[in-house]
Amino acid sequence: MVVPSRVRLAPGDIVEVSGTLDEFVLRNDDGTPMDRDGTETELVHASIRKIGETFPPHPTDVRENDLADLRTAEPWEGCLVRVQDLRLTGGYNRYGEAPTAGGIEIANDLYEIPGAGAGTTIRSLTGVVTYFFGFKVMPRGPEDVEL
Repeated sequence: MVVPSRVRLAPGDIVEVSGTLDEFVLRNDDGTPMDRDGTETELVHASIRKIGETFPPHPTDVRENDLADLRTAEPWEGCLVRVQDLRLTGGYNRYGEAPTAGGIEIANDLYEIPGAGAGTTIRSLTGVVTYFFGFKVMPRGPEDVEL
């Protein structure tokens, strides 16, 4: 979701978001599903307003294989998580995703790990879980990555 520039937010802010949640299947030109594993969700006609402040949330520790399986990963979508001991099997692809040996991807939507490539070991990765053609973890900045 894109936050309007007039809304000034910081980590720990409490917000109220309203809108319509749309869940759909992306389809190819021939009508077949593009992603056989799940649906996409999008918040449309959204509005956001700050309603308070608190301390930033702490990440929840999850296992890499919990995020690699559709059934166990979906509850973590949109949550801040921490995953330990990851090994990359490749660098960032043209979609900005780096695959791990355990079957998840690290997305560079918010931060790209410098020098990430095949064989890179990540001792600890904190980020927000997102879904678009598979579950991904998005680190928010350099403080979320421990090599």
